[in-house]
Amino acid sequence: MVQDLVNAKRALLGQSKISVASASKSFSKALRSTAISEGVMIVLFGLRAYVKISYGNSL
Repeated sequence: MVQDLVNAKRALLGQSKISVASASKSFSKALRSTAISEGVMIVLFGLRAYVKISYGNSL
C-alpha cells in the first residue's frame, strides 16, 4: 500500500517507480518532515496566543 501511494505521487511528478524499501523510506521521510512542520506551527501559533493573553489584545 505504501509503495502504491509513493509511486502514485511519483507518477504525477513524472518520475519513475521505486522499490518497496525505497518507497517505505520515502514515505517515512515525508511523515517526519510533516510532523516537524506541524510542531513548528503549533509552537508559533501557541506563542502568539500566549503573548496576546499576556499583554492583552494590543497586537
